[in-house]
Amino acid sequence: WLLDRSWHGMGMIGNRPAQLAAYFHRVRQEANRRTKNMTMCEIGLNGGHSAALFLEAAGRSSRLIMFELGKPVYTRSAQAIIDRLYPGQMELILGDSAVTVPRFAEARGKICDVMSIDGQHRVAGFERDLSYAQRLCKPGALLIFDDMQKNTDSGQPNQIRQMLENEIPASRIDHLQCTAD
Repeated sequence: WLLDRSWHGMGMIGNRPAQLAAYFHRVRQEANRRTKNMTMCEIGLNGGHSAALFLEAAGRSSRLIMFELGKPVYTRSAQAIIDRLYPGQMELILGDSAVTVPRFAEARGKICDVMSIDGQHRVAGFERDLSYAQRLCKPGALLIFDDMQKNTDSGQPNQIRQMLENEIPASRIDHLQCTAD
């Protein structure tokens, strides 16, 4: 069951080679640009695929703060695998990102050099996650948004991408690039 759920038909990054390559190269580029240890943050652990990719791309001196609702039964397994591959590099914060992200931002401030949002896949939830995530981002942080293809898997226009392209002021996001996948 886990093999089937993790690797087939989920739309996760392992099934999207162009997305995987783009994420890896952008995070590696960001790590090379920075002169100190890099802190990455992500909303949405799920199976841990992007977490492993980010940590591999950023190197052993990086760290990842992961916000995860924690409902999937495989969240703890994913955490255990990441902890074995990248010991001490990932901090997992369980709970609703609407609560955990603002609480974390209030306590720790703007610490994220890279921020990935792969949590809510509805416009209202995404907007909320983006708003809270920006409280964690250092000026000039790299923001990565998952599932930004023009159309959803059902063929409908991707409302989140439309919102990003049309409604987000340039003062908040200065460059928007999408991968082929």
